[in-house]
Amino acid sequence: MITDDRKEKAIRYLAETDLDCAELEGESIRCEYLLDMAKDRVFLTADGNNREREAIANTSAEVQLAHEKWVQALVRFKHMKAKRQTESMICDQWRSENANRRQGS
Repeated sequence: MITDDRKEKAIRYLAETDLDCAELEGESIRCEYLLDMAKDRVFLTADGNNREREAIANTSAEVQLAHEKWVQALVRFKHMKAKRQTESMICDQWRSENANRRQGS
């Protein structure tokens, strides 16, 4: 059973993390864009045929670092998004329990 206090905690978390969640999503999108730019930058300066230049770009330290930053940003965003979904489910469960309690009275 979900207590009123737990429901309030869930609502408070949802209300307080709207902007944070949006910012984390924006950060992950920005990091993905920077990753693509890093790949293009290394590709353009590499020697060889297209396949070789692509391999050089994908294995470069610059691209690997950009990829790691993107993954970290994506993990932070997905974690907050999942936590917000959990808190939303808690609110839904509380609502359902209270509706059932009212019908049983």
